[in-house]
Amino acid sequence: AFRPMEAVTGGISRSQLTMGANQAHGFPGSYQGHITDPRNHGPNIPAQRSTSLMIQNLPPGCTEGKLLQNLCEHGPFGKVYKTHVVPGGPGHSVYYPTSMAKISMWTRVEAESLFQFINSRRLIIDGYTASVRWDMKMLTPEVRGERPHASRVIRIGGPASIVNEDTLSQYLRTKLVYRTQRIETVYTDGKDTQMVWIFASFQAQAKAAMKALKAEWPMLSVGYGVDPMA
Repeated sequence: AFRPMEAVTGGISRSQLTMGANQAHGFPGSYQGHITDPRNHGPNIPAQRSTSLMIQNLPPGCTEGKLLQNLCEHGPFGKVYKTHVVPGGPGHSVYYPTSMAKISMWTRVEAESLFQFINSRRLIIDGYTASVRWDMKMLTPEVRGERPHASRVIRIGGPASIVNEDTLSQYLRTKLVYRTQRIETVYTDGKDTQMVWIFASFQAQAKAAMKALKAEWPMLSVGYGVDPMA
């Protein structure tokens, strides 16, 4: 198939221009949607109310689990509402030599605590010192009306034939796209098992998993646990 050569203007390629425009509007450089379409923008939260941070200069191939585990080692900072990593490096992005992440906390106070830590240049992962800035395009959990006791951690108990990583993973993959920080079996006697699933996000992950499990497997004991970053 015919593929035209990349246009270059003043020594800057079209892809580089696109990347710069995306970043200027708060999108990843590799974003391929329409940055001027209002439907692709989140709400503009006042600076003093935002609970979302943009973290840059993470190591290539960084994952949500790796980022969150490193933050837990320096915490506590508070409850995580949402985490999303755009991995850089070979095989992930032609634009970024490093990874970047967006992380939203449950409250402004928690977000400020995390911001101060990263801004002090103390978050170093695999030799990469992270940088941080505020992001203004995320509704806060308070505005969304989320229950205060909810979290990204789910405790699941029930028959060992169901409550195991293989069975639950296969089931949850049919219901949602998710990432985890850690999955632990905290008790089992061969008949009954209790597990803790620590998702990367409450929004669209732990919350959706909780709803699905309660609706379709009522015989299980399912509840929220304590965020390890809190």
